[in-house]
Amino acid sequence: MGFRWSYRASAFLRLSSLEDVFNDPMAGFSFESFVVEEILKGLNAQGIQNWEASSYRTRNQSEVDLVLKGQFGILPIEIKLGTKLPNKSTTALRFFIEAYKAPFGIVVYSAKKVEWIEKGILGVPVGSL
Repeated sequence: MGFRWSYRASAFLRLSSLEDVFNDPMAGFSFESFVVEEILKGLNAQGIQNWEASSYRTRNQSEVDLVLKGQFGILPIEIKLGTKLPNKSTTALRFFIEAYKAPFGIVVYSAKKVEWIEKGILGVPVGSL
């Protein structure tokens, strides 16, 4: 887990321990916001221009947390708090990849290394942002 996020989250949410951070009902949303912020800052820092950021939600409330569109194409990104991904956690991402013909999607979570989770979905550790 990224130290920067856990420190910022604990200070912002006024929590005293890392365990309190993970058990707080706002933890997932706070983590998601932190990751989106880091990704967008990274695009700007690399001088990548002419891109749009949005999210995607289906009628049944499945969502993709961040969708980037630009000269590089379309890139759906799902953000998950935790070290393990439940089977259903990539359902919306897979649907988006197929529906919008994205070459692949990314899941950012507390992985130990960058690796393909399944066909077309790359797992990226939050610490590598």
